[in-house]
Amino acid sequence: MRMALLILICMVALVTQASGLTTTSASTNSLLISTQAESASVRTISESSISTPDLNYNNNGQVDSCVTQPGGGAAIISQGINSSAQNYGGLGGGASFYAHVTATNASDSQIIMKGTSTTAVSNNQDTSKIESQSFGLGMAKPGEGDYLFTTTGNQTTITDMVYALSPIVNVHLIDLSKKDKTLEIAFKQNAQELAPPADFIQQNVDFKYNEIYNVPTYYGYDFTSTIGVKDTTCSSYMNFVHLN
Repeated sequence: MRMALLILICMVALVTQASGLTTTSASTNSLLISTQAESASVRTISESSISTPDLNYNNNGQVDSCVTQPGGGAAIISQGINSSAQNYGGLGGGASFYAHVTATNASDSQIIMKGTSTTAVSNNQDTSKIESQSFGLGMAKPGEGDYLFTTTGNQTTITDMVYALSPIVNVHLIDLSKKDKTLEIAFKQNAQELAPPADFIQQNVDFKYNEIYNVPTYYGYDFTSTIGVKDTTCSSYMNFVHLN
């Protein structure tokens, strides 16, 4: 069996302007296409942070997807993590996680997502600097047979303020008792354990959340599953949304 594959992405951006209307976003996405493997799995890890004179924001996430195919089958696993933060209209940010799995001759498919985020008042005394960083990692076990594995990343940081014209705003409005509080999210799908294996299986999970001052303002997920055995197809869908 082939060794696990690993792809690493790192990006750093320094913006030498003052604090003001600033936003940043980062993403890490992985894709595995395998043929004639008895199992296939992918792990995607993403970390991003931004430091401005009035905002420190950190986001960490991980998505794991795996499929079991006794006797061998084809599989396509696409997954990723997108995060963003801003210091206008409140200090905060959010993230979205997704995993899409399609496989033939599958007896099991499992998706697990987890992540953390922290927003805090910045201790950055340099009012002329905004710094953002992102880190992406993709790992895969493609099994036997031909395969294609890619991991891509992207980072964008935008600020439109000019030094000496950008007062540090909103700091006096922050409840310091919430400083450095970490928010945690988790999604775990139970094992399928299909016997006999399904001719094909397709599952999609999309999870999103947003928060301001470490208080969640929105979180929810969409889950869809389609399983086909001979001439029978079963489809299910689940949606959950929470608004503050």
